[in-house]
Amino acid sequence: MADFDVVLCLGLLYHVCKPVELMERIAAANTDLLVIDTQINHAAGSYWLAHRESLDEERNSVDFELVFLPSRKAVCDLAEQFGYSVVPLAINMTSFRGLPEYLIGERLAFMCAKKTDLSHLKSAHRDPVLAYPDLAIRASLRTMSVAVTSLGLSARREIARLGQRRRHAVR
Repeated sequence: MADFDVVLCLGLLYHVCKPVELMERIAAANTDLLVIDTQINHAAGSYWLAHRESLDEERNSVDFELVFLPSRKAVCDLAEQFGYSVVPLAINMTSFRGLPEYLIGERLAFMCAKKTDLSHLKSAHRDPVLAYPDLAIRASLRTMSVAVTSLGLSARREIARLGQRRRHAVR
């Protein structure tokens, strides 16, 4: 197997039924940097939320209908198990257009490294879920997002737009 200095795991982790096996394979081929971008669940600890994805939808599950959605801590714990230091990346965007999952804290990117020092990222890190200084606003946006999930992306975009307007008003 070839060795790779950088591996990107973008939008895959929450579509697999064997996340530990996926990370084991990545770690075997990766010599240093790993970027993970994934949906996350909002559990406070290290948890994997099991749910089903239809195999009929090509963007869904890779092999089995049962897949696992990690919490933020679960992603960190999984990468650390395989020798990585991990930093959940702070949200640092000027526009969330087309990215409502980041805005409401349902998606997050992680920088992982076996050799590279990530301490400069840790010092600048802030909790990405704190995109809103007002906890009530953040909680209500998250609740609205869950309520309209079945309405599709256009509804979530509208929530993101409203949240962004509110965020600018709070500044």
